[in-house]
Amino acid sequence: MPRSNSRGADAPIDGPTSYTRGSIGIWANLLGRLAKRSRGLISSNRPLALDLFRVSDSSRLDAISAKVVTRSLKDEAAAYRINWIAHTAPVNVAEWRQRLSLAEETLARIREGLGNAFEGWDLVRPGPGRRRNGIVTTRLEFVMGSRTLFRQGEADLRELPDEGDLYMLEQDASLPLPLAPLVSLRRSPETVEDACYFYDRLEGGSVRWISYHYAAQSEVFAADDSVVSMIQELDTLG
Repeated sequence: MPRSNSRGADAPIDGPTSYTRGSIGIWANLLGRLAKRSRGLISSNRPLALDLFRVSDSSRLDAISAKVVTRSLKDEAAAYRINWIAHTAPVNVAEWRQRLSLAEETLARIREGLGNAFEGWDLVRPGPGRRRNGIVTTRLEFVMGSRTLFRQGEADLRELPDEGDLYMLEQDASLPLPLAPLVSLRRSPETVEDACYFYDRLEGGSVRWISYHYAAQSEVFAADDSVVSMIQELDTLG
């Protein structure tokens, strides 16, 4: 989206893109571009693609980069957000029911496109690890389900992951895939529960994080050099 603040956060992208302020438009556009690059790499050099994504099952890569998934998110879900939420007039119950039906159809296409891609490919948060004879044994939390007390486990890895960051780890794999630091699990001192926060924007040298389900602290401002560095790199790429 243009750097000018004269347009809404979800306005269509028709100029240089800046990721300093997040919006569904820029993320959907980036998703489409990355998926296209991934499909090209899978087609031209599948072994390299498997190595880069640190998986052995190539069907996972086919699913997450599938056109039906990216089109549903980029062309449908993003449009719903812009037209129904960001720039909309009040509508009656019948109209909302029709919109719900359209959204459910889009969700069904996304689920069908992804299929079983994430079975045996877990989102994990590493804890303390120890190295012995070249093998790193790490405590893991499997970040799955609606409960914030996640299942615990251990894994023997070839690299020491950063404690507290999020990774994807294929079953029986020894190399986890680090996720971009745009999603964060933060623990509330008051409740000792984890809440999921999403990158929103850079502001005054800090990162603004927002949570959609933790009302007690729906936004957090914190310095994070890794996020700032990634946003600057994305801005350079455009």
